[in-house]
Amino acid sequence: DRHAGQRPSLAVREARIRLARILKRALGGDGHEGVETGAKPLDTAEQIATDLFAPHARKSDLNEPHFDGERVHLVPEVKQALDAFVAAGLMAAEHDEEFGGMQLPIVVAKAAFAYFKGANVASSGYAMLTVGNANLLLAHGSPAQVDAFVRPELAGRFFGTMCLSEPQA
Repeated sequence: DRHAGQRPSLAVREARIRLARILKRALGGDGHEGVETGAKPLDTAEQIATDLFAPHARKSDLNEPHFDGERVHLVPEVKQALDAFVAAGLMAAEHDEEFGGMQLPIVVAKAAFAYFKGANVASSGYAMLTVGNANLLLAHGSPAQVDAFVRPELAGRFFGTMCLSEPQA
């Protein structure tokens, strides 16, 4: 265990206790299976956020993405971090198996994502916008749009963004 001998912070312990209570209420009974289901993604998220997102937060702030007329350039650590995020199944964490998801309870998926926001808000934003884009298309898109965009987004092959509709923005 990579955290052997280390105690999580009081805030992390309190968050996990609260999450366990929410899952027990939502699942009925003792909820033990749900708590275990919730703990594993949180452990994975904590490890990836700590090991791959946090270390390049300052570097990516100092070296903003830029477009050279053909390609967008980012610090290489962004891709490494996002690749690990996708490989862990976190891009589609709360989504149905049909879309490659783990069908995690939304509260677990959002709690796991909080680690990434805390570690590196800029790099985690790529995943956040992609999941938001996919959710919008799942709610309002045609089957063709879901196939063309949602599936590759949740698989981590495409990353989505938003369109600012205010020209003065």
